[in-house]
Amino acid sequence: MHVIKDLFYNIVSRFHHEYKSLVQKFDSKDKSPHNYDKEGFQEYCKDEDTKYLDDEKTVFSQRIHLISKHVPCHADFYRYLQWHNLAIEVAEKLKVESHVINYEEIIVH
Repeated sequence: MHVIKDLFYNIVSRFHHEYKSLVQKFDSKDKSPHNYDKEGFQEYCKDEDTKYLDDEKTVFSQRIHLISKHVPCHADFYRYLQWHNLAIEVAEKLKVESHVINYEEIIVH
């Protein structure tokens, strides 16, 4: 089974997960580097994009890098798409039958 979740929901879920993990780990909301609100999410995206800036420069062409830097959380978009592409590629190379399922369709039904 290859479950695909809506890209935007996935990024927001990662923010929630990181925030809650830090709060639980340190048993304090003060230990999270971001507030648990819209502004905190935007800061999270900026931090994630900055963290992977050097890697992006080696992977993307200069033109794509210049365009993508204006997209919030673009590092997460790239990682998400890359993960799924590689998962499909590995399944094909190993000749493993896989079924792609949309996460949101499972939840609705």
